[in-house]
Amino acid sequence: MPRRHAFTLLELAVVIFILATLSLSAISLVGRTDHQIRYEDTRSRLLRLRDAIVGEGALAGYVADMGVLPADVASLLDAPGNAEAFGLKAPSLGGVDLPGLPKGWRGPYLALPPARAGAPMRFRDRWGNVSRDAAGDPDPTADASDHGWRFEVDAGTLTLASRGADGLPGDSGETAYDADIELTIPAANWRVEVAGWSVDVRNATGESRDLLVTLLVYEYDPATGSAWQRYDTDTVTVADGTTASLTFPSQAGRVVPIGRHLLVVVEDGAGDAPYENSDSTHTTRQVAFGARALPDLTLEIR
Repeated sequence: MPRRHAFTLLELAVVIFILATLSLSAISLVGRTDHQIRYEDTRSRLLRLRDAIVGEGALAGYVADMGVLPADVASLLDAPGNAEAFGLKAPSLGGVDLPGLPKGWRGPYLALPPARAGAPMRFRDRWGNVSRDAAGDPDPTADASDHGWRFEVDAGTLTLASRGADGLPGDSGETAYDADIELTIPAANWRVEVAGWSVDVRNATGESRDLLVTLLVYEYDPATGSAWQRYDTDTVTVADGTTASLTFPSQAGRVVPIGRHLLVVVEDGAGDAPYENSDSTHTTRQVAFGARALPDLTLEIR
């Protein structure tokens, strides 16, 4: 009869050690995989925030509609208190009503992820970080506006950041995922300098005209609500049958947001009103301003 071999205490200890090592390795691998998924999802949510603000390869998003950066994440989900709803028209000029240039808030610009029952609706990073005060304690007021993200504007550059796996500023170094995850929107990505930009105007009226070109730009003002900015070129005498370049003066601070704005040809000395063509129309044009190059265009009066 064959002899049965029983495990010795040492053999049992070795088996238990191997099983424990495999178990810990599996737990560690699952932990790393979970952190990596949360990291990638957080990066994806940062990109969604960027697209909600400046659009995704198109003149869309909060800036194109409102003319300014949002004050916080909450502004992408709920209209600021005194913001006009989308559809706001351009103001009249010299008593003349101008073609529609719809502006105003038309959010929400973000789709909220599912939330637990009873939990406030927030667009958080994938670690569920909440906003905290200087002492590191949860700050409900800041959380209601920033949803746990770091949201900072400096000289026109917006920085968005997740606090990472540890929920703390900087990098504690405890894991590879504790460092803040940042995304910046440079000022050059959402506004453009118009100082020195020229627009060609062709005169087909039969006589010389003293002309200027006005650019109307909508920029939401949190203090007053609707606010239209006006920028004028220098006045130029344009002879009949010729085309002249009218240039916006080189002055500091002449920057406009990306989006659609309205150009109007104005006759100098005619009560600041748009030039009236022979068919009682006015020469205006909606122009798309991107973040790279200003458009080349020609307007005509007749």
